[in-house]
Amino acid sequence: MGIFHAALLLLFVPSGAHPFSHVKLAVLVCGACGFALLALFRPRPAPRLPLLLALAWLALSWRSPLDAAAALLLIALLHARVDLRAIPLLGSALSLVVLVQWLLPGPRLRMFGTLGNPDFCAAWLGASICLAVGKRQRAAVVLHALALAALASFATALALAAAALCTRKRAFVLLAAGALCVGAVSRDPSRVLQGRVELHQIAAPYALQAPLFGIGPGAVRERILKWGAHDDWLEIAIEQGFPAMLALALLALLAVRRGTPAAAAAAALAARAFVDFPLSRPAELALFVTLVAHCLQEEPCIESASSPDSRSLPSPPLIETA
Repeated sequence: MGIFHAALLLLFVPSGAHPFSHVKLAVLVCGACGFALLALFRPRPAPRLPLLLALAWLALSWRSPLDAAAALLLIALLHARVDLRAIPLLGSALSLVVLVQWLLPGPRLRMFGTLGNPDFCAAWLGASICLAVGKRQRAAVVLHALALAALASFATALALAAAALCTRKRAFVLLAAGALCVGAVSRDPSRVLQGRVELHQIAAPYALQAPLFGIGPGAVRERILKWGAHDDWLEIAIEQGFPAMLALALLALLAVRRGTPAAAAAAALAARAFVDFPLSRPAELALFVTLVAHCLQEEPCIESASSPDSRSLPSPPLIETA
């Protein structure tokens, strides 16, 4: 599975290819189908409530290839134990790319090709640094922190603050404060906040036009705002309806309440999604559902291992990421 996430994150297509995300969407669809076949031929019990919510998300988002593929991937991963060791390694590789880009001439790192823009990279790094902190990988944490400072994304402060609330680790509080300071030095906070408020004021009324099933995938960028509302949760409600948004939000809440490093990473992406659109990108959305699946499988795995009858229970297949 590490190869799958590496392809979604680092696969490079020249920036002239339009739209560049189609290549990664194809990778996500193929990967989701492959993992679903694996789960079909090697069936294992999955946590019931998360599985029902994932099935509901799939049924409600079938018109969106991106969300349908992510829902299918989540359903498949709920039947497995997911190893996240490759995620901080990929984050470190991305950090090196960011730092090299930072050394090149040009305004605010615009030469990213299919890596997207600086905020997309910051979304991934804001999640993977949580795993690096949890594993006490100091070199990886330093690399991530330097790259996030170079990216200077305001949303990183919100993401790491959510991680801090989830795990109550002092390291995340310090990182969030540092991200806020770096962002404030590079851009005017009041202008960024004003811009987000204006986008929400324009887009929010459309959520009431078709609250059950939405007005259709891609409607926000095609009919309302060219660059989107910069709020994934609002865009899902507008395009797919409130039930689809609630199904995904409940999955996120179930994962975040675990309070683990993976839960902190999921919380970071979920919080960023209120002011940006990481869940509209194949790489970040696949990472999010992988984190959610891992969180929702941790408790059953621990319980079965400590149970006196654990030897008689079948263990789910281990999907390695390294």
